[in-house]
Amino acid sequence: VARYGGEEIAVILPKTNDFGGSVLAERVREAIAAINIRDMAGRSIQQITASVGIAEGLDDEIVPVDLIKKADQALYAAKNNGRNQVCHHCA
Repeated sequence: VARYGGEEIAVILPKTNDFGGSVLAERVREAIAAINIRDMAGRSIQQITASVGIAEGLDDEIVPVDLIKKADQALYAAKNNGRNQVCHHCA
C-alpha cells in the first residue's frame, strides 16, 4: 500500500487474481462509503467515497509501468462513469 498521487493510493496484491482484487476493492469501497463524518454538534456533514481501478498482470508478463497505466485507465473510467465504484481494465 502506497500513496501514489495527490488523492491516489496504489495497492499491489501478489498472487491475487482479478476476482480476488475485485472482492477486496468492493469491500474497501463499501467500508469507506459507510464512514459517517460528523461536525462538533454530531450532525452528519460529509460522505467519503472511493473510485477504484483494477488491472491484473500474470507473473510471466508483468511490466510494472504497463500495469500501472492500465490501473490508472480503469480508475479514470470509474471516475468518469459516476464515481464510487470499482472498474476493471479491459485489455
